[in-house]
Amino acid sequence: MPVSRRELLAGLSIGALGGALAQRVEQALSRIDFGGDPLTAFERAFAGFATAARSQPPARLIDGMTGQVALLDGLRRRAPAAQRGAYAAMQARFAESLSWLCEEASDATGALYWVDRAAQWAAAARWEPMVGYTFVRRSMLVVNFTGDGLRAVDAAAPVLDMPDLSWVRGLACKQMAMGHALAGDADATARALDDAMRLLDIPARDDEAHLGQRSVAGDDLYAVYRTTCDIYLGRGEAVITTLPPRLDALAASSPRTATISKAKLARAYANAGQPADACRLAAHALDAAGQVGSHSATAEIRRTLGVLRHWRHRRDVAAEIADLTHRLDSVATG
Repeated sequence: MPVSRRELLAGLSIGALGGALAQRVEQALSRIDFGGDPLTAFERAFAGFATAARSQPPARLIDGMTGQVALLDGLRRRAPAAQRGAYAAMQARFAESLSWLCEEASDATGALYWVDRAAQWAAAARWEPMVGYTFVRRSMLVVNFTGDGLRAVDAAAPVLDMPDLSWVRGLACKQMAMGHALAGDADATARALDDAMRLLDIPARDDEAHLGQRSVAGDDLYAVYRTTCDIYLGRGEAVITTLPPRLDALAASSPRTATISKAKLARAYANAGQPADACRLAAHALDAAGQVGSHSATAEIRRTLGVLRHWRHRRDVAAEIADLTHRLDSVATG
């Protein structure tokens, strides 16, 4: 008999797959030939999903990844006690990625569900960095779904009390910088961003290495952080100089990240008083967001539109602004 996604998620949330669901999972496990260490097979599967997520719509991946989590749950239960932590850690990795995919699919409830599962399984595995990173993820959800800067700061702040985690604390400071920027506090933004850059430059612990943005690194990643804060503070000119030369490199690493960055850049042009350029780039970003499925990009375009409305009666851009408004309304109701 078929099993609904609701039944599967409920079973995973309480740590018990029962009835027909448990039977189906056990049957699936009995048919799988992992060819050696099961966790190695799941590592390969996870890497494949992570690569696909950079360019494919989330809807194509969520069910497959959820199935992997259910299989991991079954394996963890019948593994020797000494190995269960490793299975729980792998479940936490899948859950964190699922939270991001649900976020990109505009599913806030699903995103929060998987953040909670990531925290649950990371705690079971005694994986402190992932437990800390779930606070960063909650802050990211606040930014993308509400734009409430102060709440985003509060969501990430508990990580600062984890002194051994330089990388995760750096990511938390980055989120706090973005929250302060959304709240319009330039001084607090600068302090938090300086703390983030300092902490992210410290070599990370091995068990922190998988966390955060994995497709973009180094100066390109830091540029995204800094320019995002500038954009949220209403700045534009410095961003227009810094970000465009990096778009090709971002696109080569992750079409999704490049799409989100283009949406932010549109806001920078609007902040700089260049509405025609902002409209052009926002339209391109919205096209790309539809192809990869990106709530993050759409949220940034909505912020851009809030600035562009200042020019909605100007003849040379009125039609473009109206078209963007219509398209965004269609996304909201579609």
